[in-house]
Amino acid sequence: MLWVIEHLENLSEWVKLEYAHCSRIIGKRNLLFTNVRAETERSFLRKFGKVEEKSAVELFAKEKIIVLEPRAGKFLAGGDFKKYKNILIGRMLGDFPQRGRTFELLTSKLKNAVPRSLGNYQFSIDGAAFVARKIQLKQEKDLGILNQPEIELSDEHSIELHYAVPVFKGKIIFTPGLVSYLKNEESWE
Repeated sequence: MLWVIEHLENLSEWVKLEYAHCSRIIGKRNLLFTNVRAETERSFLRKFGKVEEKSAVELFAKEKIIVLEPRAGKFLAGGDFKKYKNILIGRMLGDFPQRGRTFELLTSKLKNAVPRSLGNYQFSIDGAAFVARKIQLKQEKDLGILNQPEIELSDEHSIELHYAVPVFKGKIIFTPGLVSYLKNEESWE
């Protein structure tokens, strides 16, 4: 299974943390970053997977590809991983409430898209990868979802994430390094 992440944002420190986590979840050999226009970003991302300057819309125009689409009418299931060989996750978190950018930028442009949902949640890129990977491994019975968790940054400050995070076997799965990153951000002080 080739896991494809369509890169649609700046490569911020937060995004770097999520991409690194995706690589650990999926495996570097099975991960392809598409739509990476800047050479500096392509160079950085090669540590975590294959990198392509072209968009997934161009690369997979003629292939059937699962698109993790919040608005899809059908849930992602283990059988999808046997039937299809590629899965696409769009890197476009940030809108709350959701505006349907996955459909607008990816699903609607891929003639052979196979839209699948992870439920009525918005996930970080690595959160979506984690949930989908657990479905692929048939471990969804141990999987839960925590919607909009609050992270305590200091005694006076906390932040509510405007997305859901997976919970696996009772453990909340945050992006490794994210809590430290948020605590160290000067804007929170």
